[in-house]
Amino acid sequence: MFKGREEGTLNQSERQKFCNDIIWAELGEEPEGRILESCFNFLASCTVDLFPSEIEATYYAPSVPKTKESDAIQKRGILYDKYLNNLKFLRLHGMRGSVRSKQPTDEDPDDP
Repeated sequence: MFKGREEGTLNQSERQKFCNDIIWAELGEEPEGRILESCFNFLASCTVDLFPSEIEATYYAPSVPKTKESDAIQKRGILYDKYLNNLKFLRLHGMRGSVRSKQPTDEDPDDP
């Protein structure tokens, strides 16, 4: 499937395709599903097991809260980016509701 399998590393386009395939497989038949942080950590770890020359943080790095010495760091990595991009794609094509539409409101739709 990937040339890099024999070499233990992937090129950029192989990384992108590999991560995209993983995210679609995780979402599966449930476009409303979520992928939890623990799953991202597991997937990144498994990727490094498959391709030992790869760096885990390339695939997923969890958020780091703000400290006195440094600013907060947001979640990042190819897996997380592909996840967000695929969610946008699903929303754009009406296959997933918007985040805002799921928030409860104080208004009762039956009230005049």
